[in-house]
Order: sequence, then structure tokens, then C-alpha cells
Amino acid sequence: MSLTVGLRNITVRLPGVHGKGLVSLLNDVSFEAPASRVTAIVGPSGSGKTTMLRVVAGLIRPTTGQVLLGEKDISRVPASERDVAMAFQSFALYPGHTVRYNLEVPLAARGVPRKQRRKDVDEMLGRLGLDRRAGYRIEALSGGEQQRVALGRALIRRPRVLLLDEPMSSVDPAQRRALVTLLRELLAKEPKPTTLLVTHDWAETSALAEHVVMIEGGRLLQQGSVREILYQPQSLAVLDLSASPFANRVGGLERTSGSACLLQTEGGLSVESSAPLDGDRFTCAFEPDALQTSEHGFPARVCSHRPVNHVEVLEVEISGQRLFAVAEGSESIGTTVRLAFHGPGQVADASGQVVARIQRLWSEPT
Repeated sequence: MSLTVGLRNITVRLPGVHGKGLVSLLNDVSFEAPASRVTAIVGPSGSGKTTMLRVVAGLIRPTTGQVLLGEKDISRVPASERDVAMAFQSFALYPGHTVRYNLEVPLAARGVPRKQRRKDVDEMLGRLGLDRRAGYRIEALSGGEQQRVALGRALIRRPRVLLLDEPMSSVDPAQRRALVTLLRELLAKEPKPTTLLVTHDWAETSALAEHVVMIEGGRLLQQGSVREILYQPQSLAVLDLSASPFANRVGGLERTSGSACLLQTEGGLSVESSAPLDGDRFTCAFEPDALQTSEHGFPARVCSHRPVNHVEVLEVEISGQRLFAVAEGSESIGTTVRLAFHGPGQVADASGQVVARIQRLWSEPT
């Protein structure tokens, strides 16, 4: 039976270079990963994602705080006694040995009888699609096949907790898609482990995870469902971690006289917020598909266009701002199109905290 995994007020400080001073890797991090579900830990490089996994695995002892498996504090329980399996970014397979050997090692270490080991390995080879590779040495496999072996080795002993450290990062896009599909199938088989998946790829997160933990600089930014992170972000930092390469940011918005909900740039781009605002300067954020061509919209000049995921993304100039929008078809550079805001979008204050939603967005040239 799988259990929840929780970190409670975890701080990790380790000696710096040449033992000088202490470096903070995690700062008062608390979250709970639901039992038998996939929780994605999302953040930029160096944010503390892998450190969190190592704390859960027992490879790093936290400076302060508790690691919980269900209601049990396992902070001082040795790694070998935690019933936690981990698949590393670098595969960490045994070179010079066969696929079968690599899959069998975790079972042998737990004292599983030889006959049962062979049965379990044969079953896992079938699930991994590596039946015909059982006798191959690891060096003879492709990167995608090696990653399959690494995932199989972590899962074969049916751990309560599975830790995956960027398992797709070392394979090409085609192999990555195949691995995502395979991983979904593997994790759907009972008994389902409680899984923590470290990634900086939002596509992987939305494809695999049901719960998301957003982290930056060793601090928790936000946690919640995929939908909550996408549609109820609490800060621009969270938005940046889930944003597409064409995400729009409009800074320099100021409140207009007479209304606490109306904002405007110097060039005349106007925004109506969903709630009254306090403060002087604001930023709004939204994806290209929030701004679409419309017969009854406001005018914008097309600066460039490109097909992206079966839609046409336009780079347009609106009231002195360069923004990205979505069009039904290709538009010529230099032409004028009409756009309408459909949402969603967010308004953030000067500190980067989201304080309202964008209710309307339009252009009024000054």
C-alpha cells in the first residue's frame, strides 16, 4: 500500500567550496505528495529539485525539518530501510553487464528467490518492450533503451515510493514521447507507487503529473493540481516556469485616474482587472492563444508569423508593444489584423505577486 510523502519545514545547508561557510540548498520547504499519484517537482536548474529527492531517499540528511512517509517521521531512517527506489538522470546502470542482470540486481539484493526473480524480470522485460534485448550488454543499447532499463530497475521491486530525476532529459524528442507513454503505463499498474518526478519540462508535467510542486532558489513557490498552477498562479515566477516560449508580458501598466480596476501603458494599451488594485505599477501576463484574430477586435500590425503546433502564431505591434497572438490562418507581414482578448491572463504587482485576472484587454492609441 502506497503512502503520502511529505516534507515539513525542510532546510538543507551544506559546506561551501573548500569547506568555507554554508550554502543553503533548501529553505523551509513543506509539501505533501498524494499517495499512489505522480507529483511533479518543477523548477529551473539549481533550484533544489534533486536535493529534495535525495532528502526523501535518505541520501542527504536535512539540517532541520521532517521527512514523512504517511504519518511516520523517517528523517533518521537509513536509506536502505525506506522502501524508496530512485531512477537517476544519468541512468546509473551497471556497465559491462546485461539488461537482465541490471533488472535482477534489486531483487537479488532483497533476497528474492532465483525462480521468482526470473519471473519478475521476464514480466518487466515485456512491459519495457525489451524482450529481445535481455542478453544485450548495456553499452549496446540506445539512450532510450537504457532509460527504459533504468525505469524498470527502479520499478521491479514494487517500491512504495518512486523518485525520478529528470528521466527524459538525456533522450531525443521521439524517444521522450515514447518514454512518457511507457511511464504512464508502468505507473498505472497496481500497486501504484507514490511518485516524485523532477522536471523542468511543462509538457512532461501535464502529461504525467496530478500534483505539482513549483520551486525556485530552494524555496517553495506554489503547489497544487496542474489546472490550479496553470489557471490560478500566485506569482510571475510560477507563470515563467509553466509558460510557453511565446508567453506575453506587458510591463509599465499604471492605474488610470478614476478607477481602481483600469490600467494603461504610455502607448495606450489598456487592461481591466477582475478586482480593485492597490499600488502604482503592474505587469500583465498571458499566452498567445488568449489573444486571437477577431472581426470585431482592435487593430494590430503583423511583424512576423510562424506555424506552431498546428496554429499560426503572429508577432504583432499594439500600442508600441510587441506581443504574440494566434490567427486562424497565415497573415502577411505589414498588414493590419484585428484582435480580441479571450483570456486567461493575470495581473501582477511590482513584487511579482498575482493580484487579479485580466478581465479585458484592448488598445486605445494615444
